[in-house]
Amino acid sequence: MTLEIHGISAIDALRIYVGDELFARLRSRRHLYTALPGGALLLMFHVQRAGAGRQWPVCVYLDREKMLLFTD
Repeated sequence: MTLEIHGISAIDALRIYVGDELFARLRSRRHLYTALPGGALLLMFHVQRAGAGRQWPVCVYLDREKMLLFTD
């Protein structure tokens, strides 16, 4: 399964994929994981490349069948 979303942030892409109700469980945008119904897991964290001043949000959705990665 390939999901391509252009022109929006990783956070917005994840919100679209999991829906507003589940996304509301994300209380912090720094580092987070939360269990979802059915055994799925939602992760959100920031990465920074060596020497770069900017951090990029990374959002990961995992369930028994797929792993989706959203990043800016």
